Amino acid sequence: MTMKLLNLKWYRAFVYCCGLVILMWISTALYGIFTWSGQPVKDFMLLTKLNITDSAQIMRILEEELLSGFHTIRDVNWQSIVKKLRMISTVQEVRLGIDETGYVWIWIKEKEPIARVIIRDRVFYLGKDGTLFECRGGYPLYLPVIVLDTIDSLTVAELSEVVPAIGDVLGEKYLPIVSYFTFNRETGKWRAVLRINNISVTIGRSENFKEALKNLRNWLLYAGKHNLWHRYSEINLEFKGMVVAKRKKNVQ
Repeated sequence: MTMKLLNLKWYRAFVYCCGLVILMWISTALYGIFTWSGQPVKDFMLLTKLNITDSAQIMRILEEELLSGFHTIRDVNWQSIVKKLRMISTVQEVRLGIDETGYVWIWIKEKEPIARVIIRDRVFYLGKDGTLFECRGGYPLYLPVIVLDTIDSLTVAELSEVVPAIGDVLGEKYLPIVSYFTFNRETGKWRAVLRINNISVTIGRSENFKEALKNLRNWLLYAGKHNLWHRYSEINLEFKGMVVAKRKKNVQ
């Protein structure tokens, strides 16, 4: 009986010591965090190279939120910074970090453009995430160009379904040959104009878009191989498995 009581006392003492150590560790950690969060924000660094986003707009937001006046780490409204950066049309994702010396690190993921959309002389970009946005920066070469009369000519969802097929089928080899694509809401049909001799191409409806582009790619390969560009003025891809090409008058 005496042995059991002795073991119980040792067990309680052990638990008490462990609890005391944990409490001291938590106190030290909290003190360290409080002391660290009271440090002033020294500066910030953008870790991402921006391609299509206006970097001056990014810098204005960061300077206003971080460097205007005296800010300690705990005074900064981090949610406000993220919210303002995400409001920029070309920004998809934002991450912030801060080291022990008071330097803030910013990582920005830009939206990835998959097409240029021209609506009454205004240039928009269709993002891979299915959004339409404007930007001041540069853009990748050989993006498909979609020309629309009004913003209501085609919904962004419809664009997002059709556009990926252009790059997938034509690729970097044949896409530069196409000047632009256009869509007629009344007829429900797509058209394209080639850079070579302004050849007009009737593609057809959206549901047959990808198959029609495959036929166009095959025709471009054949026409280029046999130097037939100068012979034709129009191409029709509406018929399944066929390419109907209209010859120019007085051209053999």
